[in-house]
Amino acid sequence: RYAFPCYDEPSFKATFDITIRRPTTHRSWSCTNIKETRVSTVTGYQDDIYNRTPLMSTYLIALIVAEYESLEQRQNGVLRYEVIARPGALSAGQGQYAFDVGMELLATMSRHTAMDFYSIHPNLKMTQASIPDF
Repeated sequence: RYAFPCYDEPSFKATFDITIRRPTTHRSWSCTNIKETRVSTVTGYQDDIYNRTPLMSTYLIALIVAEYESLEQRQNGVLRYEVIARPGALSAGQGQYAFDVGMELLATMSRHTAMDFYSIHPNLKMTQASIPDF
């Protein structure tokens, strides 16, 4: 709601071309894969430019900027699924369960709904974020 108004109205769907300016010490995440990262006009920052989203409601957009690490699953070099968490949590094994079970749950839901998540739109990926105290 800080980035733009969020309406829970089916007729207010749109596609989104997202660019996140972040400190070079951080990473960013959104609903689609990063298309490219550019050096920002602001010293010490980079611009992550994401692939266009599918047609969707504004309240489904996720924007994360953090000093997080990630566990990733790629298919043909393309990021499809990831779990992100604070530094040290993943290397301490605190994300493996979420990674394994999350992928299994997503596959189960795809079978249950007869709608494969990854076939909905070519730019989609699934990111689970571990946010302390959230």
